[in-house]
Amino acid sequence: RVLGYVDPVEGGRLRTSQVFVGHHIPPHPQDLQRHMQELVQWLNSDEALQLHPVEYAALAHYKLVYVHPFVDGNGRTSRLLMNLVLMQARYPPITIRKEQR
Repeated sequence: RVLGYVDPVEGGRLRTSQVFVGHHIPPHPQDLQRHMQELVQWLNSDEALQLHPVEYAALAHYKLVYVHPFVDGNGRTSRLLMNLVLMQARYPPITIRKEQR
């Protein structure tokens, strides 16, 4: 498994409860669908696709972590998205060690 343990009840579903991540308060669960649609639109936009691949990958990672759409696995999913963007541009994937996060 790429993402390690994933709760089968929660896996693949947008969260239904409010979460708090340090000092960051992610969007309310009722707004997640809209935020995710906006993220996908941005990922496919001319604006995003014209960025340098490393900048595009970093922003994709940041934007997904900011929305924090899942109960668990947001960081892992964001790092996978970042590496997908990098690898599609023929860059090597980045490994971020736990102590560097």
